[in-house]
Amino acid sequence: MRQKLTYLFIAFGLSFIILIALSYVFFRQLDDLTGSAESVESTYGNINILSSVDRDLTLAESSQRGFMLTGDSMFLSRLNESAARLRISMLALKLGMDGEHRRNQDIKQLQGFVTMRLAYLHNNMADLSLDRDTLRARLSDGKTAMDSCRKIITRMEQVERQDLASKSRDQENFISATPGRFRLIFTFSSIVFLLSFLFITREFTGRIRYQNELERSVQELSRVNTELQDYSFVASHRMQEPLRKIQTFSNRLRVTHAGSLNEEGRLISARIDQLAGEMQGLMEDFVHFMSLSQNVEKLASVNLNRLIAEVETDIRESYQKPVVVEVGQLSSVTGYPKQLYSLFRALLDNSIKFFKPGETPHIKITNEIIAYNNLPPGKTLIKSDFIKISFLDKGIGFNNEFREKIFGLFQRLDSDNHENQGKGVGLSIVRRVMFNHHGFVVADGTLGEGSVFYLYFPIKKAF
Repeated sequence: MRQKLTYLFIAFGLSFIILIALSYVFFRQLDDLTGSAESVESTYGNINILSSVDRDLTLAESSQRGFMLTGDSMFLSRLNESAARLRISMLALKLGMDGEHRRNQDIKQLQGFVTMRLAYLHNNMADLSLDRDTLRARLSDGKTAMDSCRKIITRMEQVERQDLASKSRDQENFISATPGRFRLIFTFSSIVFLLSFLFITREFTGRIRYQNELERSVQELSRVNTELQDYSFVASHRMQEPLRKIQTFSNRLRVTHAGSLNEEGRLISARIDQLAGEMQGLMEDFVHFMSLSQNVEKLASVNLNRLIAEVETDIRESYQKPVVVEVGQLSSVTGYPKQLYSLFRALLDNSIKFFKPGETPHIKITNEIIAYNNLPPGKTLIKSDFIKISFLDKGIGFNNEFREKIFGLFQRLDSDNHENQGKGVGLSIVRRVMFNHHGFVVADGTLGEGSVFYLYFPIKKAF
């Protein structure tokens, strides 16, 4: 007995020393993480400052044009304000990037070109009586200086972003490894106390450990869910209002000042309006995607034939073009009606957007029952037969090496030669809805010939 106690005390002492060592390593790495976070924040700040420099240079250039066109001294004041901000930004860059020879060299070059560009702007605005050739030469020199500034800014931003990516990877690696280290320390300490007290509290300690882990998981899940809800609210309300105002002001500019705008001005205004509309559409799709994480609907038996007919009607009203949709006799599924509507709406949208130019979109939807043993391997853990819905189109198709990439949020394949561009959200919605229904989706495509999406719904109730 005494010998066992001796071994136990020796084991306890060694375990305690190891525990202290692990704790020391853990806290050292935690300090490193804090330093890494500060470094990442500093890099973000440098990128923002570089963006501010580019923006203020653009504003200064706009002030020159405004002053030369109107002679209004207000533009001179704006130029001086931009110059003051540029001096502050350059000082901040020196303080934020001091230490590396390459960065210091870039800052010196940028400082020189910024000073040169501002000098050209002040000289041009100070003397409006220049002849056309002299003015053209000065403007050309100013443009050269501006191009040099932007080239250096772009190079510096690339360096900062590469640095940021490296630091972010290190930070993510540490964060991903932290739970494992924490569990190791916690488990090791539990073993020490179990050995110290003759294993009396083994079950109790295990229960407390698992309970704490569960509480941490619940708290983390609650925090993440709250953040997602907050972001969804901001995207759906506060972030869309400025976009609507941009569209309103752009339209007002084109209508009210149509006579004073040249062709380039009208094109720029129209482009602003178009991009604001696209951004608003992206936000709406993103908010819709985020809402799919909360199943507020009640489960119901959904007649897919009736649902697809409703989607088809809405699609025809939206696109105002002929669409051929062949729908076989489909099985009813248990699910969330609104989410299933979004799923088939996204698939139909995708097929119509990426049809072959000059051809009528042709879509075929069929149904079959697949035994569990015949399912694609590694797709589900549910021991059940599945309803397989095949969604076939004769569009432009895609290369099968991208069959997983297309389901990523805001992921789009290169289709510059195609007149329609997707937003990169529709197929993400499809995968999310299938996940909510404990099913999965598989894509198969042939470039230039079409694609087919297989939707697998479990027959056994999995909710």
